[in-house]
Amino acid sequence: MFRSGGTYRATANIYNYSVAGSASIDWGTASGTYTNTSAALAIPATVASEQMFADLTLNASFSGTIYWRAKFAATGGGTVYGAEQSFVATSATALPGSLSVVVSGLPTGATATIPVTGPSNFSQTFHIGANQGQTLSDVPPGLYQASALPDVVAGTSTYLARPASPSASVPPGGSATLTASYKIGRKLAVSSSGTGSGQIKSAPSGISCGTACSAYFADSETVTLSALPAVGSTFTGWGGACTGTGACTFSIKANSTVTASFELETVSMTGGDSAGAGGSAGDSNDIDNAGQPGMSAGRHDQRRRQRQPQWRRALRRHRTRRRDDRRRRGGCKRGAVELFATRQQRWRLQRRRRWSGAWCGARARRAGAVLARAATPELAP
Repeated sequence: MFRSGGTYRATANIYNYSVAGSASIDWGTASGTYTNTSAALAIPATVASEQMFADLTLNASFSGTIYWRAKFAATGGGTVYGAEQSFVATSATALPGSLSVVVSGLPTGATATIPVTGPSNFSQTFHIGANQGQTLSDVPPGLYQASALPDVVAGTSTYLARPASPSASVPPGGSATLTASYKIGRKLAVSSSGTGSGQIKSAPSGISCGTACSAYFADSETVTLSALPAVGSTFTGWGGACTGTGACTFSIKANSTVTASFELETVSMTGGDSAGAGGSAGDSNDIDNAGQPGMSAGRHDQRRRQRQPQWRRALRRHRTRRRDDRRRRGGCKRGAVELFATRQQRWRLQRRRRWSGAWCGARARRAGAVLARAATPELAP
């Protein structure tokens, strides 16, 4: 069998001629069609026979039939051709090879399941024990890969393949070994706490949850956890194997626990003495309670109080002092000390003084004195 990518020699014998000339070899890829000619070999007239040859080098990707023939051109004219010959060349890229699949890192008695895919729709599942292997011959050349190898449970331990998807490339006519290496796994458990909520994710993948979950990672593997707070929540820090508020990155060498804390966001509202009315004191763009721009509700109330009569302002001050005294000393009986704007109401106040006790009576007398000094004409008759 002829393989592409190699060099082959075509040989022709020129004999029984007493005529001088030149001999060569023609070849091509179609019968009767010759696109290449070797260098000519001079043949003297005195030679009874002569052997000549031409070396043909085929591309590695070529696959097909090579046709060739000998040719003698006489010096005086005339050309003689030999019979057409041929041979078939198979592409070197299609040469079959061999693939070995081996397992390492598992304890004695454990068996790994290894699904392998490859070129030409190759697909086969191997069941190989610890430190063992299997070999396949006559497989097509190309890339063979074991994708997402499943974990192996042996006793109370879990073993993970690293890398998780090993591969091997079989060269044309050659061999390759695909090795599934296993490492003992370490369990990482994560949970969230606090009044808020969020997601916890890991790299490599394995952890992705909002409340609690766990996954196995290979011993001494570097794991990075990320906390993603939900809308309205904020991440406040790590606990367990990680601390701080940044990304949680560590080398896992034993079973570990990590907690992520999420808290609800708090909103603080500030404003002036009229914030409840939608304004802040002193803001030139505010509209006060009277509809006047440039004055807040609190400032408008202050202006309104300044326009009140003197007796009403005195009455307001007295009520304020009375309220403060009640807070400090327990206050008087209900209705014992009341101040009103009319004479009739002041008369009622005097009738109630005997119910109020000494202190309340003294307060009432002081209130009466304040009213007496006020502008009397302003009071209603």
